[in-house]
Amino acid sequence: MSDNRPRPHPTLSDVAEAAGVSSATVSRCLNAPERVAEATRARVEAAVAALGYTPHFAGMALASKRTNTVGAVIPTMDNAIFARALQAMEETLAAEGVTLLVASSGYDPEREALQVRALLGRGVDGLLLIGAARPAPTYALLEQRGVPLVLAWTDRAGQGGVPVGFDNAHAAKAMAERVLDLGHRHLAMIAGLTTGNDRATARVAGVRAALGYRGLALAPERLIEAPYTLAAGEAAFATLMAQDPRPTAVLCGNDVLAAGALR
Repeated sequence: MSDNRPRPHPTLSDVAEAAGVSSATVSRCLNAPERVAEATRARVEAAVAALGYTPHFAGMALASKRTNTVGAVIPTMDNAIFARALQAMEETLAAEGVTLLVASSGYDPEREALQVRALLGRGVDGLLLIGAARPAPTYALLEQRGVPLVLAWTDRAGQGGVPVGFDNAHAAKAMAERVLDLGHRHLAMIAGLTTGNDRATARVAGVRAALGYRGLALAPERLIEAPYTLAAGEAAFATLMAQDPRPTAVLCGNDVLAAGALR
């Protein structure tokens, strides 16, 4: 009868005994292998593999006062743009021996706050969040804990953190100006939900600014806010196309909405 009970975690001393070296030598081999003779390193590596040894995370963190982990909370796992960014971030951090922990918020500020607390509870050395708009208590918690913060997809610093992104309003304004330069005057927009989303809000503001400069306006019925899904983009586009007169151009707040509009 098989025993499915968890086996004791092998210790550094177990590895040292199996390799016939001191615990200090094992530690050097794991943390600075270039300082250990090749033959000794080979014995230690063989013992590590045979025992299934892994460094004790909590002990290492306690000793170094660092966990070598960075947390990221993104709005959704569905959007390929976020996935590509996380891949690049993971590769960059891994090259420095840092592990990336990822959570998603579903564009819900309360859920984001819970994920932030969970990552802080794991002792992350830094955090990446998307955008600058979030409830003040979340920023207060981050400031209290003193965890380095990066805000992506925005050029606004919010109430703390280093912004790494772009001017969403300027980008949307440039898009609208391009459409206006092509002769369109009856524009509509499918935007993301602006509540709690500074990126979506800024993109709408950019379109309004471009229209206002030409003496035009974005009529209330020409603006539809929708979740960032293909189905929502499709439904919003159908609603706009049912209007009389129809808009001659529809601007979309992101690629997902645009793809849905084209379905």
